[in-house]
Amino acid sequence: MNIQNESHESIVARIREDTIIIESRAEFERLIEQSPERASLHRAYADFLLSRGDHPQAVMAYERATTLYLGTGRSLQAIVATILAWSITKPTHDQGRLFHAAVQSAITAETPLQNFFAALSYPELVAVMLRLVRLKYPANFAVKNFGDKADELFFIVSGTLKETTYLSTGTDESDRQASVRQLFDNDIFGDIYPLAMDSTSRSDVESLSHVELVKINRQVLQSLCQKHPRVELLLAKLHKDPDETQDGRVWSSVRRFVRHEIPTKVDLTIFPGKEDDPPVKTAGFTRDISLGGACVDLGEMRWSTPVEAFKNARVNIEIKLPNAGVTLKLGGAIVWVSKDAENTKTSILVGIQFDPLSDSDRNALEAYCSGGDAEQNLLWNLWDDYMKS
Repeated sequence: MNIQNESHESIVARIREDTIIIESRAEFERLIEQSPERASLHRAYADFLLSRGDHPQAVMAYERATTLYLGTGRSLQAIVATILAWSITKPTHDQGRLFHAAVQSAITAETPLQNFFAALSYPELVAVMLRLVRLKYPANFAVKNFGDKADELFFIVSGTLKETTYLSTGTDESDRQASVRQLFDNDIFGDIYPLAMDSTSRSDVESLSHVELVKINRQVLQSLCQKHPRVELLLAKLHKDPDETQDGRVWSSVRRFVRHEIPTKVDLTIFPGKEDDPPVKTAGFTRDISLGGACVDLGEMRWSTPVEAFKNARVNIEIKLPNAGVTLKLGGAIVWVSKDAENTKTSILVGIQFDPLSDSDRNALEAYCSGGDAEQNLLWNLWDDYMKS
């Protein structure tokens, strides 16, 4: 097995997908020796030990993963690792109290989901943990369909999903207005709020990679909240009024892609849906960009292919990052197309949703997007020079 050139996160993902089969402790231990602070690697090792029936060592590996997850503010992942450890060996009261204290004192930037778990009292946290059900799905699996009964709340432990939320609910699917977004670890989905009202799903949710989820049933959650009313109040803080959101998002969560209005030159190859339509090669610049996608200004319409054919088309993107001196080559899809009239010119704008990023691409784009004010002013100056040349 040649895995020397792969990132550890990629290795862990492939272990979970069973595309890498590790058959010995020695192989796992070599990986851990190379990256001892990687929580997901310890979690994968614990799963391996459990599958081999080595319960004492599995508990130790789950506990190590829990400590590392909490050190990076990943409370949900720590809770799932602890649930697995406690399913092997029932914890003592003191162990439970210590874990609750660790969740409350995890040191990281505050996030809504982390705050939710940290705000739970010890009995409330244990009550929630006891009722979470773990799920694993392969890529391209329909987790939830529009119109289905909505009676479950999902938390994403790992992996990537696509949620298509329908903002209008006409009987003809082609007439529905839809918002498409990617969901990642620590995101939340499920149309079960308010708890007292029955509802149907407003979205389709499909896995884009192998995913691990935990869920809690509406009726179970209602019963839990009757005994622990404060849990419902804390859930309300995580929930938004759908009428106040433009993209259909109703649950706050950890990972949010901040969009940066940094002009960035991009080259696109667009593949319209019809077989007889040739690929369209064009260039433009970003109106805004984030780790999830970009709004790209393509300028005035100048193609034989109707611009309407671009919607839902696959696209290859080359993004030149002037501050890093690199070009990212990404895949994605055009999720919306619009026109922007300014003076006497009409520009074509396309909204692109990126495919899941590799670690190196994510790091490069994150560093580019999160540059300080002085650096972003420099980028604007570089852009002005580019436009004048």
